[in-house]
Amino acid sequence: MAEREAVPSEPDAAPSQGDAVSSQLGPEAAGAIRRVAAEGLGCSESEVDPGVPRRLSGGASRLTYLLEARGPSSTARFVVQMERSGSAGSNLAMASQVQLLGLARQRGVPVPEVLASGGEPGSGFVVLEWLPGEAVVRRIMRDEALASVRTALAAEA
Repeated sequence: MAEREAVPSEPDAAPSQGDAVSSQLGPEAAGAIRRVAAEGLGCSESEVDPGVPRRLSGGASRLTYLLEARGPSSTARFVVQMERSGSAGSNLAMASQVQLLGLARQRGVPVPEVLASGGEPGSGFVVLEWLPGEAVVRRIMRDEALASVRTALAAEA
């Protein structure tokens, strides 16, 4: 399993609402997040504060969140992708995405590691390793030097 980015906890920080994860992402995803966080932080699930999901930009077919889970002495970041409600069959199934990410990773493509997944079609989730970087879409859409790329992409769609 890939090494998690662990950063020292801020002892004076107010604890987040653990219920926020369950209410926003569902109980099955919340349980998976606690298990993954406990493993990454080297503590028990009862010692994990999963944090409050922060919605990330992008994700036309998925809702994407950043979670900063806190353990007794460190924190770890994870990305959670959720299928949009009622999206079953309208985009790449979550199980297919999990499979493709695994195959790509096995072949050396720098993709995040899948740490957990579950749910039913139309309400699935995947917990991913957090990787630092840039959302390329934002750069392509805003950088004037890439205007010709935008035109070509629109023609291909």
